[in-house]
Formats: sequence, structure tokens, C-alpha cells
Amino acid sequence: MTTIFIKKILLVVTVLATAITFSACTSNEEMHSMTFYDYMYTSITISLYGTEEEADRHFKAVEEIYETYDALTNNYQSLNQDSIYLENIYSINQQKDTKLEIDEALYLLLEEALRLQTLTEGYFNIGLGKPVKAWKNLISNTPNDIILGNSIYVRTYENNPIYQSFEVVSIDETLIQVQDVENTITFQKNQLIYDLEVSTDAFNQAQATINAMKIEDNQIILESDNEAYFITIKGSDIELDVGAFSKGYATEQAKDYFIEEGVAYFSISAGSSTISVGQNINRPTQNEVYIISLTDPITSLPFFKEPYGIIHIKNQSLATSGNFEQYTMYQGLRYHHLISPFTLTPTHDYAALTIIGDDAGLLDALSTALFVMPKNIFDAFMETHQETLNIQVIRYNSDNTIDTFITDVYFEDLLS
Repeated sequence: MTTIFIKKILLVVTVLATAITFSACTSNEEMHSMTFYDYMYTSITISLYGTEEEADRHFKAVEEIYETYDALTNNYQSLNQDSIYLENIYSINQQKDTKLEIDEALYLLLEEALRLQTLTEGYFNIGLGKPVKAWKNLISNTPNDIILGNSIYVRTYENNPIYQSFEVVSIDETLIQVQDVENTITFQKNQLIYDLEVSTDAFNQAQATINAMKIEDNQIILESDNEAYFITIKGSDIELDVGAFSKGYATEQAKDYFIEEGVAYFSISAGSSTISVGQNINRPTQNEVYIISLTDPITSLPFFKEPYGIIHIKNQSLATSGNFEQYTMYQGLRYHHLISPFTLTPTHDYAALTIIGDDAGLLDALSTALFVMPKNIFDAFMETHQETLNIQVIRYNSDNTIDTFITDVYFEDLLS
């Protein structure tokens, strides 16, 4: 996705009112924060309340958790030669039809992923790495500059919403002339906010590549024997990709570590889409909640983030999926990396989906699965599973409406 200002719009889910310093129960307890940049292709910020010695110990333990799952779940490069691990997702993908011994940690992650695949009736599927990469390749083929004959998707002009695709017919240093099926329009460049659209040739080529893929014969076989763990993958176009799950799974391990260590006041922000929090000592009169704002996925720009809602959470996790973190435009639609396992194409029903619950790994997987479900299947899933899974969902639809599936989380809709 390309705009006049930046190539990538991140979904911003901001934890508000995280204290820089906390009121100390003892003189040497305070707020400590650390950010890791080397894991899960994102920044991971950990904040906790305690002594400096406690914080150093906890940060080291949590970093080891993310380091472990980053190495095991990487599907772009193999393990380092001196790695202590047996295989990772990348090396497994290079050895189809071969029974491979893997580490227990990776086995348990994959076992849980397959359980969630069954739970979601296949809408969460870790065997779609090949078509996902094809769509990501299309995104990377978005033009970097405006050229004659290409299309642009105009968001706003002079701060007025447009939201329409046009073909570029003329351009100079100050003006862009475009046309649709009926009109030719001239825009001042410095008053225009737009996305560059991928070319028809690139889109058709990507679609043809994906249409030729066959995933019906995909198999992922997990086996264990005397504390040894094995995987075999089979299928002409199978390629494992646990990116929609591994970050949440690792975050859940980190959260469990804090709970086991008796750390009550903490927050984990794994990128902008996965959050897990304990209690907020800085809000004693508000039941020690964290206040989280949800950025409007349609109207917000890189330099201006407008929230569409606010929620309060405590001792819970949150995951968000959206069609605006990685995407390209084509004929007025966003084509992203969240694809239906049944059509192998991106879905267009929703712009963002936020889920609140207890298990960050579960939420990470469900946010992906629900995002690609048609509305009737989505609604039926929530009716069947919301209570047993203890989840709350806020669904921002592509038509700018918001649906909520909430029983006990405070949510304020700022658009209504």
C-alpha cells in the first residue's frame, strides 16, 4: 500500500495512560520499561512495576521467550548454524514428505494451532504460506511513483472525502489530472491524499498464480514418541505460516510468566496488534484498568490517528486484525494478506476486528479466522462460542458501521 506520505499504515492500538512513574509502595519500586526490536518482525514493549533488580530479571526472561518463538516460527530463513533448536518453520517447509524431529516448544505451538483450525472450521489455517506470500508479493509490486496510465485511489481532496479510483492522464509538479468513466478532474497535488493502485497486469498475474494453487491435499502430521516430537507436511502447495498466531502465543507465555512470578502490574505491547495487560496501578479509582483507544481504520492517516472507540481492560489480552497494515489498492478495494482458506483471496467485509479475552494466542488466531469469515458464519460462530471462549469482539465493517459482541467490557463508540 502506498500513500503520498508513507508506504505502510500501521494499525495503531494505543495503550493510554500508562504511567511513566508509579506511586511506590516502597522507595525502590517504580515503573520500568524495555523495548525489543529483534523479534517477530515488530517492536515489543514490556512495562512492569517493581524494583530495578526484579525488572532486569523479568525482562531477561521475557526476552528469552520471544527469542525462542522468533527462531522457531521464522518462515523466511533457517536457523543459525549454532542454534540449539532442531528445525524451524522455514526448514520444515523445505523438506516436504519427510518426518522431521522438532523441539517440544514448536510441537506444542503447532498442536494448538491445529486445534484452533478445527475450532474455526478451517478459517484459521497455518498451511497457507504460499498464497499469503503471493499476495504479499503483489503488495510489494505497488508502484512507488505516479506514472501516466496508472490508477490512484483518492482518499481526500482539500480535506473532503472522495474515496474513488481514477486513471492518471496528466501530471506535472503541481497538478494531477485524472479521469473516471464520466469525468476528467484536475487536483492540486499538495491538497491530495491518495493511494497508488497496483497495475492490472500485476494483479492478474498474481491472481493466476494463486488460482493454480491446490491446497486440498495439504496434510500436517504431528507425532510424539518417548518425549521426542515429529512433524511431516504433505501437499503440492503446502507451506506453513504461523505468523497469525506465533506473536500472540509468545505473548501468552510472557503473560503467564508474569502471573507465575506474582507481577500484578504490567503491560505487553507486541507490535500494535497484540496487547496483554495486568492491572494499572496508576488508576486506583477506576478499578486499575488500562484505557485503550482503537484507531479508525478507514479515515485515519499516518500523521493523524483518529480513534473510533475506547475500551477498558484489566488482566486481559487484546488482538486486532485489519486490512490496512499490509495492502495494495486495486479498483478501489484493499488487497491484503488476510485471505480466506476457501477462496485463497483477501476478504472485503471488514476493515478491522478487535477481540478481547484471556488467552493472547487464542485471540491472535481468532482475529484472523473471524476476519475472513462471511458475516453469517461470523455471527453463528459468536453465538456458539462467545460464552465458552469468554471473548468480546468489536467489528468495524467496510461500510463504516460497527457491530459489537460485548457482554462485560466497557466500550465507547466515538462514531455514534
